[in-house]
Amino acid sequence: RLAAALGHRNITVRKGIDWLEARGIISVIRDDGDTLMLDRAEHVASVIEPALDDGKDVVCERYHDSTLAYQVWGRGMPLDIFDELARLSSFPVPDLTILFDILPENALERVRSRGKLDSFESGGRSFMEKIREGYLSLSKRDPERWLVLECGSLSQEEIFRKMISSLSSRGILSDK
Repeated sequence: RLAAALGHRNITVRKGIDWLEARGIISVIRDDGDTLMLDRAEHVASVIEPALDDGKDVVCERYHDSTLAYQVWGRGMPLDIFDELARLSSFPVPDLTILFDILPENALERVRSRGKLDSFESGGRSFMEKIREGYLSLSKRDPERWLVLECGSLSQEEIFRKMISSLSSRGILSDK
């Protein structure tokens, strides 16, 4: 819905590790951090950079900040290594990152209602608290780039309206 609200040329991407699985690379990689960084680099080169070069806006469901929150805060991997890998890989830095901030217990309740938990969500409340702490810490590292939306118990529609209003007040969208 955000892509439609932007009202101009854009692409929306969801991220997984499909490219690596399709090539049988998953089995030879040491850990999740390596897998995610390799996948991220391929995704940037094959999808994000060509779209940016074509003048499109790119709306990603997850990007490098997600890798940092989950791998560094969630799993205790070293931040400096991921920062250096991103720098060496020349990952484009987003103009804006939106964080939908929600308490871990509320987040877990929402995902349980959708069905089976993924490997990250299965980590439970304490793991999700670390992830939230990571995202909030990252938002403080570069506050001009981040829009943190307190979601609490808001519905999807209320969260969407809040996001559109915030983007409009930043001059990113005209009022819809």
